[in-house]
Parts: sequence; structure tokens; C-alpha cells
Amino acid sequence: MRYDCVIFDLDGTLLDTLPDLISSVNHTLRLNDMPEKEAAYIRSMVANPGREFFRLCMPPEFANDADMIDRCYADFRRHYDVHLADETAPYNGVKELLSSLKKMGIKLAVISNKADHAVKMLIEKNFPAVFDGVIGEGNGLLPKPAPDMYLHLKEKLQFEQAIYIGDTEFDIRFARAIGIDCAAVSYGYREEDVLIAEKPDYIAADAEELLHALSANGISEDDHGKQKI
Repeated sequence: MRYDCVIFDLDGTLLDTLPDLISSVNHTLRLNDMPEKEAAYIRSMVANPGREFFRLCMPPEFANDADMIDRCYADFRRHYDVHLADETAPYNGVKELLSSLKKMGIKLAVISNKADHAVKMLIEKNFPAVFDGVIGEGNGLLPKPAPDMYLHLKEKLQFEQAIYIGDTEFDIRFARAIGIDCAAVSYGYREEDVLIAEKPDYIAADAEELLHALSANGISEDDHGKQKI
């Protein structure tokens, strides 16, 4: 293994959080007499930091109404904090992937643009005592693509070479901005062609392929010019 630390995104990478996000977004929109959003639209917004994520789900006439955005986002967080684990679950094979990496002695971490307290709640519920470091938005650290959370994590864990695993174009751009490799998973919240266009180092269709990519001699070049398992 060339990496001594594997850092994961959360939504769409480790956990399928979309059903509970859709439920809380549309509950909040109804509560504030706003039209609901379709699931596909909410899915496309998931990579954004929390307040921006919800602002983008609101009608465009409220785009610059800071007071309304703050009020609605507070409503959203109250509902989501109670219901964030109703239907959320790990993707197939993810627990086995993490177990294999732990047995190899690899440090494991999470960097997410979801609110820090929600990230920690979901990680503790689904992957107790697995991760060495978990950081979400907040605590004075700027969200991705700013390097703040990565630099904080690197100082804490003292790793030499990390790779970032994510499911969106923003995750790939984040890895590029901080100067580390990136593996994209195509089972999350973006289509594979979107990921290919960003030229990640690897693309995996499932957790088994991802483990193969992270392991020695698991990489080959395909005709798209990207690294493909």
C-alpha cells in the first residue's frame, strides 16, 4: 500500500444519506410554505456546505434573503438532527473495505462538508471505533475546497501520504487543490462521465474495486485515459 492514510468523504461515499436529506429538506420547505424539490435536484446539491446546500434548495427569490435562509436552515437542522439516521445506511461492502484497510495498519479519516456534529453522529452510529480522525464543517475550519480541514487532520494524524475518496467533482477538485491523489466512486451522487471529466487518479464502481485500486498492483490504464480498476 503506497498510502498510509485513506481519507473519505461521507455522503455518497461511505453512507447513502440521500433519503433522510430529501425528507428533511422537503419537510422544511413545506414548513415555510415553499415548494418541494425533486429528489434528483437535492442529490445534485449534496456536496455543498450545509447552509449553502439548503439555500440552493430554496426558491430563487430567497437567494439573497439572509434572514430567511438562516431561519429555514435552522429549521432544517432541527429536523435533520432527529431524523438523520432514519434510512441512512452504509453502501454495500464499505464496512468490509474499512476492516481490510484497518488490518493493513492504514490510518482512516473523514472530511465532509456536512455539519461537524452530524458527521460525528453518523460515523459513531455506523462505524464505531473505526476512524482515527473525523471532521465536518464548523469549528472555525473552512469547508472544502479550502485546505483547512485537511491541514488540521494531517497535523493530528501525522501521516506521510494520503489519498482522498469521494463521489463528486468537488471531491476531486479538493484533492487536486491540496496536492494528493483522489479515487472517485461511481456508486454515489454523480454519474461516471462527470467523474471522468475531472480526471481522478482512480474510479471504482463499488467498495471491492476501491480496495483493489488502493492495494498494490491494482491499477491499469484504460482507453479513457483515466486510471481504472
